Amino acid sequence: MNPFLNLVVRFSGVIGVVILFLVCAWCIKKGIHKRNDSWESYLKEECEANATLQTSFPFQLLLTIDWNKIPQVTSEKCEVFYHTLLSFETKKMVHLKDLSNTEVKKLYGINFFSQLIQNEETFYQFMKHLIAYGDLLEEENFLKESIQVYEYVMSFDYSNQKMRGKLMTHYE
Repeated sequence: MNPFLNLVVRFSGVIGVVILFLVCAWCIKKGIHKRNDSWESYLKEECEANATLQTSFPFQLLLTIDWNKIPQVTSEKCEVFYHTLLSFETKKMVHLKDLSNTEVKKLYGINFFSQLIQNEETFYQFMKHLIAYGDLLEEENFLKESIQVYEYVMSFDYSNQKMRGKLMTHYE
């Protein structure tokens, strides 16, 4: 093989590796820069949210539970569980509908943030107990009442796939 041609082949391989290295380095740098921009944007948005102050608690967010929609039945197990649900009657609950922490701060202020998060946690605990109550009603053959409970759960969160599935089996 011609020595000149051999040198050109080797040199083109080296150039190819260098070009590949430069392209990769450029892509990585661009990706890091893009992440830095989004991180900076997030920090700016978070700072603005932390600066949002409200002077009064957003009482319009507090949920009122319609206890008439939660049936009480004559079964010892179910009555005990029903009274557990009643313990939530005096607790404050909110449903923030999947808002991010930053969105909650922007909308309702940083000074009520922790209270709102705590009230939302209470709501989720209530929902968990309410679903378990519906399951117990179903297990105890109070089908009409369990459907009523599941429908009430769905009134808070229609996207709840588990509840949809339970209701669909009852309606069939």
